[in-house]
Amino acid sequence: MKNEISNNKLFSLVILLILSIIIYIGCPVWNIVDNLQEGDFFYRSISANYVLIHFTPTGSGSDVSFPALLISEPREIRKIARLVNRGVSISPCFDNIYIEFWEDSFKRPTYQTVDEDCSYYNRKLKSYFDDLRNNPTHYIYNIKIPVQIPPEKVIEDFEKENLTPFLLYGSTPNLPRIHINTEWFPENEEEWSLEKEEEGLAYFQSIIDELAEIYPIVSIEETRCNYMIAGGEEGCSLNAYIVFELGTNLSEIEENANQLGLDVYSIKDNEYYFLPLVVEESELPNVQKMIMTKFDYVIDVYRFPTTDP
Repeated sequence: MKNEISNNKLFSLVILLILSIIIYIGCPVWNIVDNLQEGDFFYRSISANYVLIHFTPTGSGSDVSFPALLISEPREIRKIARLVNRGVSISPCFDNIYIEFWEDSFKRPTYQTVDEDCSYYNRKLKSYFDDLRNNPTHYIYNIKIPVQIPPEKVIEDFEKENLTPFLLYGSTPNLPRIHINTEWFPENEEEWSLEKEEEGLAYFQSIIDELAEIYPIVSIEETRCNYMIAGGEEGCSLNAYIVFELGTNLSEIEENANQLGLDVYSIKDNEYYFLPLVVEESELPNVQKMIMTKFDYVIDVYRFPTTDP
């Protein structure tokens, strides 16, 4: 009988040990402690190696360096992810802070925008916003680069010097692009629905495909159907940002787009582009000296979000 009890205890201990190992491997002990403190065991995980918190860029320049919090400590990233996942309300105001989760500095982030006055958000995020204003860990600068130098090379060169550019302007900032628009109204007068929106987007895509037959398209960054009413009819205001190969003649594309019934809102075809750099240095002259000395292809360095001298 005693042997049977001892065996049962031993079996229970083995099971407990196995469960402990599984929990440790699949859910680090600090996660458990954090969740106990927060009273939260269920939240959507976010894969990230960095959290970048910064103000929403406004205007073309500033007299002071643009502050940021750059966080790479895993436990702190999990904490911020949990606070964000608890809910940030859509704000009727202008969101003034970005909270960005980056897997790598050159991959598009998962992000959340917040307005401190109009959004509802977990009160524990407030300490990060206060640090952003009063104790930033980093500052953001705009590095001006010739279009012939691909972003991939810049990132590789900078990382060799332990410098981290972030693709805040997307993955193809050096390529020419246009912003096109047109309007679409369905032939029948049925009630507006998601199917109608998809029909409008399909129509828009067919026009873009005609344009792509003439000029190779690298990517379409965004295609939207914005609901509209005109003359009592419901329809779509259709918009897209289209990226083309380096050296593409955008003036010819504009002519062809107009022939296809598209309005061209803007054209970006400069001889240079910008990559935001996140560093601890707060003084622009020091950053300019450091970057211009190390990289002979860099044209200039500005305070973010400045894009003009």
